Amino acid sequence: MLPRTRCLIGGNRFEAAPRDADASDVDRGMLRVGLGDRFTVVPVDPDGGALLSRQFADNVTRSRVVDGSRLKKRSAASADRFSLPALRSAGLSVARSGRATELIKAFDRAAEANSAAYDQNGNPRSATLDLYADDLVRGHRWDVRDLADPSWRSLMAREGVYVFERDGQSVSTAEEGQVTLAPSTSGDTDDTDLYLGESLMRRAGWSLAVDRIGRALQPDGTLADPEPVKDEDFPFTTRFTVPPGSLPRLRFGHAYTFRARAVDLAGDSVSFTQQDLFPNETGLRTPEVTYRRFDPVPPPHVLLRKPQTVGESVNRMVIRSENAGGSTAESHRHVLPPRTSQAIAEQHGMLDADASGHPMRTDLYQLLATRDAARLEDLPGAHQGTGANADTWFFDTDSLPVTYLPDPLARQLLIRGLPGSTTELAAPALGSWPEASSLRLRLISGTSDGWSWAGGVLKVAVAPGHEYRLLLSSRFADGDLNMMGVWDWIKRWATAWNAAHPSSTPIDLDRPEQAAR
Repeated sequence: MLPRTRCLIGGNRFEAAPRDADASDVDRGMLRVGLGDRFTVVPVDPDGGALLSRQFADNVTRSRVVDGSRLKKRSAASADRFSLPALRSAGLSVARSGRATELIKAFDRAAEANSAAYDQNGNPRSATLDLYADDLVRGHRWDVRDLADPSWRSLMAREGVYVFERDGQSVSTAEEGQVTLAPSTSGDTDDTDLYLGESLMRRAGWSLAVDRIGRALQPDGTLADPEPVKDEDFPFTTRFTVPPGSLPRLRFGHAYTFRARAVDLAGDSVSFTQQDLFPNETGLRTPEVTYRRFDPVPPPHVLLRKPQTVGESVNRMVIRSENAGGSTAESHRHVLPPRTSQAIAEQHGMLDADASGHPMRTDLYQLLATRDAARLEDLPGAHQGTGANADTWFFDTDSLPVTYLPDPLARQLLIRGLPGSTTELAAPALGSWPEASSLRLRLISGTSDGWSWAGGVLKVAVAPGHEYRLLLSSRFADGDLNMMGVWDWIKRWATAWNAAHPSSTPIDLDRPEQAAR
C-alpha cells in the first residue's frame, strides 16, 4: 500500500489540498479561524459558568417545597430573591462550533479510507490511497497578536532539553509544541462515549506548550515542584522553559487576535518565521476581541471591633439605650476594601513597569508573596470569639491596615442609606496600588438621626427605636467601566435595541442605571 497526498502546486504554493475547499477548516496550512459561522472567541469561563448555574438552580430548588398545588418557602429564613451567579474571566479561548460532529465525520472518513485500502482480513484492495490535508492534521500551533504590538507571537515556542535516562546524555532544543485533540470519557466502564469540548485552546496569560511555573497540588494535599513524567518503555524526560520575551502580556482592555497553523503527521507546519503568512486574509485569523473583566468587584470586608452582643452579627449592629436621653453605648465595624488575587492584579497591569507590560516589575515579588499570604487573623488587635461565637474574630483597634492585595478597581468604599438629607458617602480606599486604607463605622445613640465623616471614621447617630439598612459596595472610577465585560454586553444590547426600535425612547448609554434595568 502506497499512500499519496493530493497537493496544490503553483503560485508559490506547494501544499496538501483540502478534500472540499469550502467545507474544509484548513486552507494554505492554516486553520480558517476567521469563519464566524464555525469559530468564535470566548471571553469567559463557560465550564465554570455552567457549574455555577447548575448549583444556583439546585439551591433555588432546595429553598422551596411543594405544598399541594403550589410552592412555598422551606423555612422563614429562605430567601425571597436570589442573585444570579457571576461569570468569571479565564483568558480567551477559541471554540469550534459542532466540533464533536466534525470528529465523527473524520472517523467516518478514516473508516472509509481504511475499507478502500484493505479488506476485512487485512489484505490490500489497491496499491494506492489518496489523502488530503484534512486527513493529515494532528494538531495546531497557535499565535497571538496584541493590537498594541505590531508583531505576532507564538504561544508554542519553547526551549529545553531531552534527557536520556539510561546513559544520562541530553540534547538541547529550541522548538514549538502543538495543541492536539483531547477527548475524554466519563470514567464509567459501561459508558463507551467520547466527550469533546468545543474549545480548541485557551490563552490564560501563559504558554500553551510549557507548564506554568509554580508548585503543583499533590494527591495528599501538599504542594511540591512537579516531577517529570517517566515512561518505562521510553526512558527519557524533558524540561522546557519559555524563550525570554516571547509571550505577550494578557491584560484587561487590550485587544487580541489569534491564528493557528496546522501540524501534519510528521510534526511539520507552516513556519512561524515564514514571512508569507497571509496578513491580509481575514479568514485565517480571528476577529479582534478586547479582553475584559467579568469577575465582579466584590463588596468591602466588614469586621467586628468588639465581641458581638445579643442580637448582633457581623452585618447587624445593635445599640441599646438605658434611658430616654440616650446612652453612650456604641457599636463599631471596620470596613476594608475587597481582596484580589495576584492573577487579577497582573491582568490589570499592576505589575507592569510601563503600558506595554515589558518589563514587569521584578522588585514587587517579595511584596506580592507577603501580601498574597496575608491573613485577616494576623491583623493588629485580632482576637477570636469564644463560646457560641468561636467562629468569629474581632479586631480591637481604632483602625486596620490593608495588608493583602486590594482589588485595583475598588477605588472607593461606597456606603448608601445613611440617615439625613445626604444619604451616601464615598470614602477613598485605594492609593498607589497596593497601598489602600480602611474606615471605621461607629454607631452611637442620639436624640436625632444623622452622620459625620472625619479622620477615617464614619459616625452614625440613631435615635432610640430607629433602624437603617446600609448598603456597602465598592466603587470604581467611571473610566474603569469600559473594562467590565458585562457592561460591554449591556452596551451592545442597548445599541441593538435602539436600532431595532427607532420609534421607542432610546436607551441612554451615558446613564448606566437605565441601561442596566
